[in-house]
Amino acid sequence: MKVALPFIGLDLPAVRRIARASFRAHPPEDRAAFRRFLSEGFLDATHQEERYAVLAIAAERKCRPFQRAPLLPLYRRLIVTAGWWDLVDDLSCRVGEVLSSDPAPTAEVLLAWARGKDIWLRRAAIICQRKLVAQTNVPLLFSCIEPSLGEREFFLRKGIGWALRALAQHQPAEVRRYVSAHASTLSPLSQREALRHLGR
Repeated sequence: MKVALPFIGLDLPAVRRIARASFRAHPPEDRAAFRRFLSEGFLDATHQEERYAVLAIAAERKCRPFQRAPLLPLYRRLIVTAGWWDLVDDLSCRVGEVLSSDPAPTAEVLLAWARGKDIWLRRAAIICQRKLVAQTNVPLLFSCIEPSLGEREFFLRKGIGWALRALAQHQPAEVRRYVSAHASTLSPLSQREALRHLGR
């Protein structure tokens, strides 16, 4: 794991159990408290498991009402700070929840991330909708993929394939069409991932 913080040595299921118990005992009271919790809990962490715990709590259903567009600058900072897939992928799911609650301003931010230089922001923009199922904004997804089509970076290629595979669960014909139309620019890895459950 290419992470900046040391590990305590707890496995992820144990971290999540502890996080859930903490959340039940001390849930954030309001949006401001949730923001402080995210910022301080993540950025002031001394061990990687603390960050896993913060993200486990942020994923709780009762935190969904707090996931609004004003959090996007903070999520941007957390993604850039994380700088590795184990945290970025969880953070991207929370960004997807923000997109569901505040579509227009969030879409604008995601397009900026997708066109930027930071690969983790680009990956987050690409994969953030993977759990939205039928609510996926397909034109936005394709627009976020487009700037990375020719990239050789593994995490972008894998992310593209993963996002398309998630879309294929409810729009298989659209994914087949997209892969066929972009066969010359989509990497073999992205194509394999996109079509994994569809066959050729």
